[in-house]
Amino acid sequence: MRRTTTRLLSCILVAGFWVLAPMSQAVSAQTAADIRAADAEAEDKWIWSTAIQAYIFGAPLMVFERERNIRLNQALRERAKAFAPKGACPGAWPSFGCPVIA
Repeated sequence: MRRTTTRLLSCILVAGFWVLAPMSQAVSAQTAADIRAADAEAEDKWIWSTAIQAYIFGAPLMVFERERNIRLNQALRERAKAFAPKGACPGAWPSFGCPVIA
């Protein structure tokens, strides 16, 4: 039983090397310049993807934090009123009106 298992595993191992050998030759046929070019392209795509994700997921958080600070900080609210249209209340939804903070 043990010899049969050993022979079977040996045959599978040899067959695996026989199948994988052409693949390794194909990979080694690439030049170093091709590999460097592919790496540079992958790095550019990774940087682009990271920047897009940072904008998509980060920008709303920054806007929310800015608006929250304006709503909660009276000094910031007074400063923002100078830039708001007449009758508008910065940091509040239009339908709610200006909240009164005591």
